[in-house]
Amino acid sequence: MPIQVPKLSPDGSNWVVYHDRFIWAMQTNTFTNHAVADAPTTAYIAVGDVSRLTPNACWAKEENTIKLVLSSTLPDTAFNRIKTTANVCDAWEILKWVYEEQSKALVADIIQKFRNKCCDEDESIRSHFEYLANLHEQLVAIGKAVTDEDYTDTLLALLPASYNSAVSSISTSVCLGSKVLTAEIFEQFIIDKSKRRQVKNNCAKVQDEALTADSGNGKGKDQRRDKHKVKCYNCHKTSHYKSECWAKGGSKEGQGPQQGKAAKEDAAPAEEEKEETEAWAVMEEIPTPAEASGPGAADAAATTAG
Repeated sequence: MPIQVPKLSPDGSNWVVYHDRFIWAMQTNTFTNHAVADAPTTAYIAVGDVSRLTPNACWAKEENTIKLVLSSTLPDTAFNRIKTTANVCDAWEILKWVYEEQSKALVADIIQKFRNKCCDEDESIRSHFEYLANLHEQLVAIGKAVTDEDYTDTLLALLPASYNSAVSSISTSVCLGSKVLTAEIFEQFIIDKSKRRQVKNNCAKVQDEALTADSGNGKGKDQRRDKHKVKCYNCHKTSHYKSECWAKGGSKEGQGPQQGKAAKEDAAPAEEEKEETEAWAVMEEIPTPAEASGPGAADAAATTAG
């Protein structure tokens, strides 16, 4: 059967997973013996012949098999480091020394991303949780285990402010109940909350679009006609609400057309008086017919002609 082992990443980010899976896959070749010894041990030789092969021949065959699988799963940079080694034991020690040190350097960077990736208000909660889950798996892969309690606390701390009430409700329920809050339960609760919000927002949007369409189709007139049945709780008249009421106590008190009309009526006498005054002034300047044809008219005409 072909042996399937994941390839080691050039940066060693999956070293822990690669290490464990390689050992698991090489069990039939007694890899644990070859990883710690460069020659058959006493216990190995005591087993005797296997499949008509002497212990030394069986050891050599297993060495070749392990080297073949190892070389096929390593990046070029890693293979160049071990290609001159004489046995599996030396090659494995070199790989452990190189990639375990690189793994330690990766831990700080991944932890910083894991602790500081806050979810934005307009970001998908599901995508946010998937991103954190990926970082969590990377930490596990490099040997930095994160407890479920610590993981749950991180999820709580990185949610947007709009979920504060939901988080408070969860905390209260956990305190009052006997069920332990796990990361899985918390994620499912928040995702459900996010779905309900999305459905509510979509329904509101559809209603707004429907009202806009109805107004364009003439149904808005029907809605305005239905408004005549509404009764104001302030003045007890119909066709408007208290927020539109012009009477005393209403939200638009003193803003009605009657108040405006009264102001105009108050200003009307002054305007009429002004107009009458101007009219009298004009009339005084225009001479009467008698004055125009009297004795002084000729003198005035002569003076004008001169």
